[in-house]
Amino acid sequence: MLPQREAEGELIGIYRRMLAVIVMLLLLAVVGIRYFSGLESVASHSMVMEQGRLQNVISMSRSKWLGQGRGEVLKLEWELLDRDKPAAPVLIHMSANGWPQPPQRDAIGCRALWQQLLGYGTEGLLDVSFNSGSRSCHYLGEAESLISYHLDTGKVTLVNHTN
Repeated sequence: MLPQREAEGELIGIYRRMLAVIVMLLLLAVVGIRYFSGLESVASHSMVMEQGRLQNVISMSRSKWLGQGRGEVLKLEWELLDRDKPAAPVLIHMSANGWPQPPQRDAIGCRALWQQLLGYGTEGLLDVSFNSGSRSCHYLGEAESLISYHLDTGKVTLVNHTN
C-alpha cells in the first residue's frame, strides 16, 4: 500500500504543476490580448492627433493666404522649439480657392505636401497615395487609420477601421 500512496502523491503533485502552468498560460493570454489591443488604440489615437494638426495647419495656411492677397504660392516660416534659429521657409502652392496643393498630383507630391505642412516626413505612415478621381491625398497609418485631404475643398477626414 505504501508504494501506491507514493505513486498517488506523485500524480497529485504532477496535476498541481499542470494546473499551475495552465493558470499561468491563461493569465499570459489575457495580458497579451489586452496589451496588443491597446497598441492598436494608441496608433489610432496618434492618427487622430495628426488629423487635428493637419487641419489646423491647412486652416492657418488658408488664413495667411487670404491675408497676403491670394497668390499662387504661399511662404510658410516655421519656428521649431528645439532649435535656436528658425527653419528655412517653405513655399507651398495654393489653389485658386486657397487650399494647399502638392507640387505634383501623385503619391510623391502628397508626401512632399505632408512634409511641407507638418514639418516632418511620412516615415511613420504605412502608405501615401493620390486619388485622381476624388482629387485627394490619402495617408494610411497604423491600425488602418486613413487621413484624406481633399485638394478642392480643404476637407481633412479620418477613417478608423476598427475590428
